[in-house]
Amino acid sequence: MTDSSGKSILLCDYDRIDEFSEGLVLLVKEKKFGFADMQGNIVIPIKFDYSSELSAANGFQNGFAKIEQNKKRGLLNKSGKIYIPCEYDDIRNFSEELCAVKRGGKWGYIDRNNKQKINFQFDYAWDFSVYGGLARVKTKGKTGFINQKGEQVVPATFDEATDFKNGISIVTSAEKKGVLDSSGKLIIPCEMDEIEEAGIKMLKLEKNGKSAYYNLSLQKQVWAEAGF
Repeated sequence: MTDSSGKSILLCDYDRIDEFSEGLVLLVKEKKFGFADMQGNIVIPIKFDYSSELSAANGFQNGFAKIEQNKKRGLLNKSGKIYIPCEYDDIRNFSEELCAVKRGGKWGYIDRNNKQKINFQFDYAWDFSVYGGLARVKTKGKTGFINQKGEQVVPATFDEATDFKNGISIVTSAEKKGVLDSSGKLIIPCEMDEIEEAGIKMLKLEKNGKSAYYNLSLQKQVWAEAGF
């Protein structure tokens, strides 16, 4: 690896060198990984078990990196200290002070003191969103949303859902799409073939080959093609 002037900052003796994330780069050697800084100095020893899942798409995010030891996972901070011990089957990252973790085949949430805050009960769990403070969870193949108390704000009845962004989530049921607001209210029923952003607070809806536009601020349809 070279810097912007072409000077080599890392020798060519690693099995893999990923992209920089938050000023550090993941290095792999002999099925172990660690991190180097932008000057090429090894700042976190190459000692953690490597798998492709822990590679380029991850690295450091919000000050933490996912690590693995003896087939268990935890989180490392940028000083090289293990922040969450490697005692979980899988782990995500902290969002809104909680972190989704997997144990015994189920997902739940812990706080920054590694204390369980929401029981291990979900088939999968995502991060809490800054938009509305809800997290997606999957149960029995269906997706819904919980708050930070673990309460089911939106029942797990949807086939798919996006994280909340700009106050809405696009949800799918029986291959049709709709829109939830941050309170969990279905403001557009799951009747659309496609839904996409079309500017600030505007959505383009498609159904049966026809289009319409929905204004999120007004919470109503503002234009529709004939036959929509």
